[in-house]
Amino acid sequence: LIRNKDFSKPLGIALAMIVGGGIGNMIDRIFNGEELFNGVVIDFIDFCAFPNLWKWTFNVADAFVCVGAGILMVWCIVSLVKEAKEEKMKNRVVSIIVAIEFLIMIALPLVTFNTKQGVVSESENRKLASFPTIFDQEGKVSETLSQDFDAWFKDNIGLREQMLKLSGIIKYNLFHKSPSKKVEIGKDGWLFYDSESNMDIVRNTYANFEEEQLAIYCDQLIKVQERLEAQGREFVLIIPASKVSVYPEYARSGDYEIQETPADVLADYLEENSDIKVVRLKDTMLEAKANTDELLYYKTDTHWNMKGRYLGYKKIIGDLNEWGMIDSLPLEASFSKEAPYAGDLSG
Repeated sequence: LIRNKDFSKPLGIALAMIVGGGIGNMIDRIFNGEELFNGVVIDFIDFCAFPNLWKWTFNVADAFVCVGAGILMVWCIVSLVKEAKEEKMKNRVVSIIVAIEFLIMIALPLVTFNTKQGVVSESENRKLASFPTIFDQEGKVSETLSQDFDAWFKDNIGLREQMLKLSGIIKYNLFHKSPSKKVEIGKDGWLFYDSESNMDIVRNTYANFEEEQLAIYCDQLIKVQERLEAQGREFVLIIPASKVSVYPEYARSGDYEIQETPADVLADYLEENSDIKVVRLKDTMLEAKANTDELLYYKTDTHWNMKGRYLGYKKIIGDLNEWGMIDSLPLEASFSKEAPYAGDLSG
């Protein structure tokens, strides 16, 4: 390739390095193992003198491929500029536009790089990594500098938020897959929170409460109740209903039905073994669901909607009146059609 007269010397060198490096690694993949085509590439070059600045180990073939690719990129740009000068500009407009677009695509993420600290990602609902500390308290280069820098760069690269949203849209609309491991895509546009054992409630994979565990929880809550009573306050435990425990039929991962949940088991135990006052909202939601076609939870959110909130409020006020803790009726309310709501599960 280097001696080929049809190639310029830089192009020949670049292609030779890329092809040679690729063949070198391919030979290792084919022959350097116990079985044919099941080998491993041996990386033996390690900048051990700079462990905090360079953590990657590589080989000569890797270096040839990377350097060759760099030479090829420079050659392409130089060639386009040279040809544009030699020929009429109108015959090279397309090539120049393509080169400019390519450079813009490379430069745009760097130009729009986020330099602000403490920014929260809307797509992931978390704080992005901050610029790493270069020196530790002893004045030495931080042992985690390379990892911290890598996390900072990946988190703050320009257009990252837009790319995450675009990726989510493609996965959801084209492949019908959830862009997040924490969200299960249900039926008819429903989304369910699939983290912190939430879906285990209907999958029957939630760890069953043992009698000993229930007794411990009950004892802890009784102590809370006693501390509040010593302050002249009353203790009421309100147990809300998880969305999937009210609408399990819309989950796509299985044919689920309404069933007893761990919260139900705990509430039963407390009512049988203590005088703790428990407000159970699940039964209220299920009763309302059976008597109305109106939804009580947002399809794309973990929380109940305005109708569901009001029913929960009425149940709490009703129980407090029944226990003689207050003497007032719940306020009346009417509801108009709610505007479309994205919710915390739709991203």
